[in-house]
Amino acid sequence: MTEIRFVNNEELKHAAALSDSIFRDSEQTSMGVAFPQIFSSGLNQSMAAFEAGKLVAFMGLVPNIINIGRSQLQVHSLGSVCTDSEYRGKGHASLLLEQIYTFIKDSGSSLLLVSGDRTLYTRSGCRKFGEIKHYSITVQDAETIRQSNEGSSVNLRLFEAKDAFALHKLRKNNSVAFEESLFGTTQLIESEAVASIAKLKHKLYVAELAGKIIASLIVAVQDKHASKAEPFIVEWNGVASVAVNLIAYAIQQDSLAKINLYSPWHELDMHETLEGVSHTTIHNSGTIKIVDSKKLWEQLQPHLNEKSPDASAVVELLEADEADTVQLSVLGNVIRLSYDEVVDLLFNPLANVPLLKPYKSVLDHLFPIAFPYTAGLHYV
Repeated sequence: MTEIRFVNNEELKHAAALSDSIFRDSEQTSMGVAFPQIFSSGLNQSMAAFEAGKLVAFMGLVPNIINIGRSQLQVHSLGSVCTDSEYRGKGHASLLLEQIYTFIKDSGSSLLLVSGDRTLYTRSGCRKFGEIKHYSITVQDAETIRQSNEGSSVNLRLFEAKDAFALHKLRKNNSVAFEESLFGTTQLIESEAVASIAKLKHKLYVAELAGKIIASLIVAVQDKHASKAEPFIVEWNGVASVAVNLIAYAIQQDSLAKINLYSPWHELDMHETLEGVSHTTIHNSGTIKIVDSKKLWEQLQPHLNEKSPDASAVVELLEADEADTVQLSVLGNVIRLSYDEVVDLLFNPLANVPLLKPYKSVLDHLFPIAFPYTAGLHYV
């Protein structure tokens, strides 16, 4: 008989070994090292399926707070989903996901972020979302940037231990970001989660002006192991134009042909600074599921009121049923939206919700909700 439950501390080791057997090779660090938020006991909320006491399927579940302006969204992230090869096709993943949905809703979570987009997830409400600009910054772009900043008094250099407080302060200044402690930031930088997938390693750069750190950059670059993956920016912070100078500096220091940057639509200063640089527009990484529309609406209220003092008079959630069909009042008019239309309204800059077109001018001031890139330092 299949048993679905949380894993205990000892079983986390078996879960990491199963994940390693599926996702890792001999040149990569263990999942247990690269994803401490999943495989350490401190925040352990991960679940597994057991057959006769043997762990045969696993789903890593991590609780997080995402700050959006004055709002704090309670979210969970799902990753490291795997099943022992001998037990595949028996429905363990579906059973696990059902239990996880129940748990995260009971815990007060409003959203689930999933690292994948398999039908396992999409058939239960996980959707692609958001808008990201994917820049390919070449060595020629870097030279142009360097020439435009000749004579600048900003000092560009590698991160040093003394910069830890300054880096944390820069990250705290982001109005749209995962919440993190100083220790948590250090741990995630050291673990190199998303970089290790591509067999890359982290390098940290900072920019200082008159002794003050004003921008930082976490770059995933070539490790000692051969990798076909292109270098990319894991995270940038601070003044966008200075962060771009750091990107050019990193390209020069690490002898890179190009580097990739994934920047959400709301990072307007970065997009303005990189105007003319080749890019494509894609969705945010993975998928998102609205676990509880009412809780999400409640958690968004401080941000909406910050954007408009009369936000509640413009749009108000009246009702949300179990299928997350939502009934809104928009300027006093009652409108019922499907689940997909709600996801579109909340997270997609190019939302196409026919019933809301008459109210576009007022709703555009409130929506979409800015959201951090989900495949950065907090990738699960």
